[in-house]
Amino acid sequence: MISAALLPGSSSIILGEAPGEIMKKLYQHICKTEVFLAATCFVVSCSIIFIAAIARTLKHPINWSQDMSLFLFAWSVFLSADAALRADKLVNIDILVSHLPQLTRKYLKIAMYVIILIFLVLLFFYGIKLMLFSQRRVFQGIPGFSYSWVALSIPVGSFLQMITVGLKLKDSFAGGNFPGNGNSPTNLKAKNESDTSGTPSASKESEA
Repeated sequence: MISAALLPGSSSIILGEAPGEIMKKLYQHICKTEVFLAATCFVVSCSIIFIAAIARTLKHPINWSQDMSLFLFAWSVFLSADAALRADKLVNIDILVSHLPQLTRKYLKIAMYVIILIFLVLLFFYGIKLMLFSQRRVFQGIPGFSYSWVALSIPVGSFLQMITVGLKLKDSFAGGNFPGNGNSPTNLKAKNESDTSGTPSASKESEA
């Protein structure tokens, strides 16, 4: 058994926190890293395209600019897709759903998540297949750089979105709370408390 004296810096994590809390904090760090990488890839991709356009105008084209921008943009798309799904920022047309009863909307929401999960599972396996198939394909402007690194963004992004959809399904069934869910019971409770904090209290009304 590892004593707390041997690990003074990590004893609070091992003895003071449950495994569920550790996993939740780890997932929060993964989410922050994902958003940072998605934003970085997008900014660098746009910068490369802009610089390449200027270089082409000056008769000094950058041969690898298109391939590198494609690589960065692909990773940006799949990473940001998971971030948008987690924050409920994807395009949502609810002109008809908003008029349905609350229980019907809940069942419809669960059904949509199940369909999305099935699609992501298929996308994950076919993404791995595409990645293995593209091992020998290289970029023209970057010799030795395999196209599999671009295709790798498909299974990675799909796997991250599968985790997000799984957590949202868990929240829909059990009412749990997880990072990024603005409609979870805990966040709704906090929102209601913040809304009621601005109303005058009962004691002030009685004094008035």
